[in-house]
Amino acid sequence: MENSEIHIHLINISKLRNDIQNFNGILSDEEKEKSGKYKFARDRERAIVTYFFRRKILSEYTGLSPENLSFKIGKSGKPYIDNQGLTYLKFNYSHSGDLIVYALNRDAEIGVDIELVEEFPDLNSLVKNYFSHNEQKAFLSLTTLKDKLNFFYKIWTRKEAFVKALGTGLNDDLGKINLYSEKFNSFIEKFFYSGKDWIIEELTTPKAYIASICYNSISTKKIIYFDENIV
Repeated sequence: MENSEIHIHLINISKLRNDIQNFNGILSDEEKEKSGKYKFARDRERAIVTYFFRRKILSEYTGLSPENLSFKIGKSGKPYIDNQGLTYLKFNYSHSGDLIVYALNRDAEIGVDIELVEEFPDLNSLVKNYFSHNEQKAFLSLTTLKDKLNFFYKIWTRKEAFVKALGTGLNDDLGKINLYSEKFNSFIEKFFYSGKDWIIEELTTPKAYIASICYNSISTKKIIYFDENIV
């Protein structure tokens, strides 16, 4: 993987349910314990698949066997590789519905978020509490529920990806982070925050999903997909 690239891996859990029972073999005791704490089978399966492919995918980039990868958790819960000499490999992942997305690159802090687009009762409340003035104005100008949901998730995944890329939590109110340009009637892709340059891009996903990545860089990186489920 070149410094100028971001690699995206998309996993469809629904196609793996017959194999999940075989995934526990490479998980750590801590990962098995965390997976087992979920009340519902669907959530336990998703956790197992998430941990399994975290190890499987990263082993392909590091040359280590999946079992020998070591992880540490940052203050805000962001995972990092803890093996000596591999800290340059930055990654993040997110899941929603039946999909898990993993984003990897060299050196730049990165965050990713994916969401299944669906209606929920607190939509307007979330917009009011977490969207900037420009974002709220653009949202309220839309007339159909479909357009409102589409806009909401495009902003929401961008903000989630940004917070995850920071890896330290966000001191400012999310409403103070504006990711929509009223002047150009478009989403903001490059901005400066906390002494660093950040880039946010939307990922290509199946139609029912919206996903975004954010990474610390002056210039845009090439996104390369590694899954036949991308449509």
